[in-house]
Amino acid sequence: LLRGVVSPSNLVPRAPGIGWPIAAVDFMEKEGVKGNCFADPNMGAYLVWRLGPERVRCHADTRGFFFPPEILEDGVAVLRMGDDWQERLRRVLDRGTDWFLVPVQGEDAVLWQALRQDVKPTYVDEQVALIEARQVRLWLKQRVISDGVPASLPRQGRTVSSSSRAAPRG
Repeated sequence: LLRGVVSPSNLVPRAPGIGWPIAAVDFMEKEGVKGNCFADPNMGAYLVWRLGPERVRCHADTRGFFFPPEILEDGVAVLRMGDDWQERLRRVLDRGTDWFLVPVQGEDAVLWQALRQDVKPTYVDEQVALIEARQVRLWLKQRVISDGVPASLPRQGRTVSSSSRAAPRG
């Protein structure tokens, strides 16, 4: 009876392919990385699907209805360093986050653009960077200046050029 209601395709977030951090999760699996991970909801769903909830737990995943709005808002604001990003990042860190899996390109890569000069990711490719939370905590402590904007964050009216992106390390 259940087979008629639940399609096997609904048991996974979506088929592997473009957009999933496949190589990063392969690395995490091979190296035994485990713990609480901050990632965007899509990557969070993929992480839990691939590694299992006994090995990795995510800040949020695609079950948006399951999480309080503040958690989902924090996820977007932290990655894009939007409104109240410092306080939101502190909340994420205070929730026991062990790892950050952040995009290195696109509109959600603002945090990576700010972090990349000062942290050494455990893994990085053309899609994502995997960073230990202790490095993010230290960065936050050291980089925040009096006006609340880190020195490496582009100021309003400035953009980050594609030539300033970090070369993939692998």
